[in-house]
Amino acid sequence: MKLIFTDIDGTFLDFGGYIPPSAVDAVHRAQAAGNRVYVNTGRPKAEITANISGVGFDGYICSNGLYIEEGGQPLHYECMDESLVREACLWMDRFQTGYFLEGQEAVYTNPCFLDETARQLGKAAADALERQPGRHVRAAR
Repeated sequence: MKLIFTDIDGTFLDFGGYIPPSAVDAVHRAQAAGNRVYVNTGRPKAEITANISGVGFDGYICSNGLYIEEGGQPLHYECMDESLVREACLWMDRFQTGYFLEGQEAVYTNPCFLDETARQLGKAAADALERQPGRHVRAAR
């Protein structure tokens, strides 16, 4: 048995969210040959959309290794200290710095991040980012 790892963005699916049927077929053929196929991504679990999870991967390594799951069961999960996160958010809010907080259930984006995205990439890009499944806009403090 071999363990096979794939990234998502720009590898398994294109940046428009399209997964080629040949990629899904390759995963299933590898599994049928007795191998296990895992997603290894910088994305948090909250951004593993239905089109990705529906493929039937054996597990996920998300948030650059901070969350690991196999067969639907979490094996490893690390998160930052809540007081440190609060302090960092207050500092970034004070300087109107855009940021987002990644969690396993949701991703929270502050309004400054969306404003900056709109300035750099256009309003359509910011709107699309805000509408992503699992993403919530966090009100400025």
